[in-house]
Amino acid sequence: ILGGAETLILRMSEWLIKRGDKVVLVCHSMDETIKKDKRIGRIECILTEKKDKKRKILKILQKNNNIKDKMIINFFVKDYLLIERLNKKNDFQNIFYVVHPNNTLSYCKKGLLLSKIKKYIYKNQIKKMYDKNCVYFMDEDCIKIAEKYYKMDLSKSYSNIIRIPIQVDKFDNKTRKKSFNILTIARFDFPFKGYLLGLI
Repeated sequence: ILGGAETLILRMSEWLIKRGDKVVLVCHSMDETIKKDKRIGRIECILTEKKDKKRKILKILQKNNNIKDKMIINFFVKDYLLIERLNKKNDFQNIFYVVHPNNTLSYCKKGLLLSKIKKYIYKNQIKKMYDKNCVYFMDEDCIKIAEKYYKMDLSKSYSNIIRIPIQVDKFDNKTRKKSFNILTIARFDFPFKGYLLGLI
């Protein structure tokens, strides 16, 4: 079983490769399901620990220095900030793609004061991303949650939504006697697929 994030990354990578782009995937770990996926064989994968992430990313950038239009897509604020520190000469485009409603939020378990400081830092950084057109959301809900949490206006983002790409042309429409299929695209936990849990 592949999770939503893994499936999205594979689909995005596959689309970019078909366009003729080179894809390098940097991640902390990779489970056996992804390793066995035939699409992963066409992607250069770099496994890295937190302590050596900066060094490995710098190595990737140096290795691909001859490529003109470089883009790094991040799914977390902290990763975007790390890459931004490496992009002092604006050698590449740094993007924050929000594919989960909580990805913009600044959780901190180390006390109220540190939580407030982290929230203040994240708010300022998201505002900078927004002003530079470097943050994109997958849907309206992700924007609304960020606006409410930080009490800020992100109205321009509503016209720049990048919806999650889903390929449906390979859907197998086989029918079986005395049975029916339900196709739904949402998170399995409540309330996203609550109606399905009720049916089951």
